[in-house]
Amino acid sequence: RARLECRYHWSPDAPTLALLEELIPHTYSFYGGVSICPAAELESAQQGFMNWAEIFDDFGGRGPEWAAIIRQCVPLTAVGNGDYLGIRVDETDQPRVVYIDHETDPAKDCPIFPLANTPEEYFIAIEQLGYLGPESWMLTHFLNPNPPRLLNTQGAAASAWRKLLSSFGLKLA
Repeated sequence: RARLECRYHWSPDAPTLALLEELIPHTYSFYGGVSICPAAELESAQQGFMNWAEIFDDFGGRGPEWAAIIRQCVPLTAVGNGDYLGIRVDETDQPRVVYIDHETDPAKDCPIFPLANTPEEYFIAIEQLGYLGPESWMLTHFLNPNPPRLLNTQGAAASAWRKLLSSFGLKLA
């Protein structure tokens, strides 16, 4: 079973947490890295996607629309908390890498949000963010404010994040 997984965990000291409060509020530790769904687990993860799609079909409202998106995705990364990153494989001009969030209340918000137009763009962006997350509560701080709300590595939040990390001697792309 081949697996790519490089992870880290960081618990900053109190002065650093005070600096980070403006960027990612109410957070006391950070983690991230790269993980790609192993080929041996693709079938199981894909079945999980199909199970979610059935739940959304039954939800009503926009649920069937979201179910259709999930059915057009293949797993890229299991976030580890029940969430997934998926790659849309349908023929569309919509962003291809999406986050599927199990904690979103579908009565209020869409549980799927775009991160990048291509897997390559996603991996470049996540590298430029120091491989943060990829949990939604971390990544949403780095999304464009306007649709399609993709990861923005050139914005003020990403620049401040990189500046802070570089103050510790970390060099990011």
